[in-house]
Amino acid sequence: MRSVLGSPLTSDIFNALSRHPRVLEPARNILGGDLHVYQFKINCKAGLSGDVWEWHQDFIFWQKEDGMPASRVINVSVFLDDVTEFNGPLLVLPGSHKHGLLDVPASDSIPTNYENDPSWISTQTAALKYSFNKAQVADLTGRKESAPGIYF
Repeated sequence: MRSVLGSPLTSDIFNALSRHPRVLEPARNILGGDLHVYQFKINCKAGLSGDVWEWHQDFIFWQKEDGMPASRVINVSVFLDDVTEFNGPLLVLPGSHKHGLLDVPASDSIPTNYENDPSWISTQTAALKYSFNKAQVADLTGRKESAPGIYF
């Protein structure tokens, strides 16, 4: 299993978490008013195994696939397990929020074994529909690409 979507709709615990003041109040302060949960997703990843999420920006999916007009959104992460260098689920490029939306072309390929699934599945696989290539990630970090997948 890679992800579980919509947990607040089926779980009282996750519904309460999505409404907890320690989650909502900072978001309200940043956005300046009331808000709602747009997406709630649990990503599963075992330490030292599991697939990756390619480098990407979340908003491009919401804009191009869902029609969200503006990026007045906040991502909130709550880790259900201890996070270490062996199971760390998320790397963020410092300062990348200052670049705004970086429009990348959509991948037209359907990931292997997903040919008969709904089209939205391409936003949940390792081969994401809108992802950056290695040169773009190297450029965003201001570093040179030294070898495939390694940046210094």
